[in-house]
Amino acid sequence: MVHKRLIARSTVMREEIESVQKEYSVLSNVTIFFHNENFLITKYKPLSNDVRMILEFKDGGQLHIEGTNCGYGGMGPDASVVVLRMFGMNRTEMERLIFYYDALQFKVTDGKAVSGSVKMPMLFYPDFRFKSNDDSFKNMIMTTKNVSVDLVNGKVIFYNPQRNCWNGFLSLLSYAGRIEMEYFIGDNSPLAGGFRVKKQKPGRNVPDSTGTEHVNLILHGDKFSVVCLIDREDEIHVIDSVYLALTGRHLFKSERYDILVTGMSPFKIAENIFKKNRKKKYKIYDREDIEESVKKQNEIFDF
Repeated sequence: MVHKRLIARSTVMREEIESVQKEYSVLSNVTIFFHNENFLITKYKPLSNDVRMILEFKDGGQLHIEGTNCGYGGMGPDASVVVLRMFGMNRTEMERLIFYYDALQFKVTDGKAVSGSVKMPMLFYPDFRFKSNDDSFKNMIMTTKNVSVDLVNGKVIFYNPQRNCWNGFLSLLSYAGRIEMEYFIGDNSPLAGGFRVKKQKPGRNVPDSTGTEHVNLILHGDKFSVVCLIDREDEIHVIDSVYLALTGRHLFKSERYDILVTGMSPFKIAENIFKKNRKKKYKIYDREDIEESVKKQNEIFDF
């Protein structure tokens, strides 16, 4: 079992680290983020939602450290440099890396960052970092009120990802591991314990809850779960599109839902069915193992 220890945000952080240095002597890997939601796309699971630096050692032990940071010149990055100096890293080299990058991961040998191992794994970014002329942001997730991340419990909540961060949302799913897809179409969803959306006035500090009533889609991954609250006008399109992205085939163009009609798109068919049955409280609910679904499909085509 991996030995993990949390160094909480504190004015005596240096003393806390000094007290455990003998237990954690040979540093092997460093990971640090300006926006720590990016730990979701690494192998690590932080011990608190305030951890921004994780140090891994030769014996597999880990130190999870709050109060540190990177991506600018200031107290947080200075604290990161101090911590790494305590484990034998060169100050000049660490300042060059830590002050410049918002996301940083590298291997360590003999107190130096291994050449060629330095990576900048980043999927989440804050809105004030956005650059309209940088196409790479199109495939990332801006951490506004439309996204909530709980690193400790491995849970991500999205409000209308189809409008706010669709490419980044799909990219995130590739890091979730094996996925079970749970979805509900109809009134009064039971997903997420029957959670209901509270109506709020639009504004910068409130999520995009337009058209949302409840949780329509949950993707249960091995590493984390993704909970979606989707505009009822878009839910069929979004759920089908997610399934298509994960499996390579449509969900609602199948015999299961009796909506195979030649010459009409599956979206239009589904919309017609639900409009006719909305007054009857028509519901569709299922939970499906995506890996098993793909396997069965491949067997059909003998891949």
